[in-house]
Amino acid sequence: MFVPPPAAVPTPSGEPNHNVRPTSPDDCLPAPGVRSVIGVLIALGLAGAGSGAVSFQRASTTHAGIEAARARGGGVPACLGGGARTR
Repeated sequence: MFVPPPAAVPTPSGEPNHNVRPTSPDDCLPAPGVRSVIGVLIALGLAGAGSGAVSFQRASTTHAGIEAARARGGGVPACLGGGARTR
C-alpha cells in the first residue's frame, strides 16, 4: 500500500503583522436589557406549555385507543403497549 510522504510545513515569510485592531472597542459583551430577558423567558414558557399540551394530547389519544381495543375484546396491539402483560 502506497502512503504519500507528509506535506512540507510552510515557513513564514517575513515578519508577522502585530498591528491588529480589535473589532469592538469594548472588551466584554454588552449587558442584556431587562425587556429582552423577560421576552425570552416568556417565549420559553410558552414553548414549554405548548410542548406539554401536545404530549398530553398524544398520551390521551393513545390511552383512548388502548381502552377502545380492550372494549372490543380484540386485545391491545403490541405497538400500543399490549402483549404478554396482564392487568
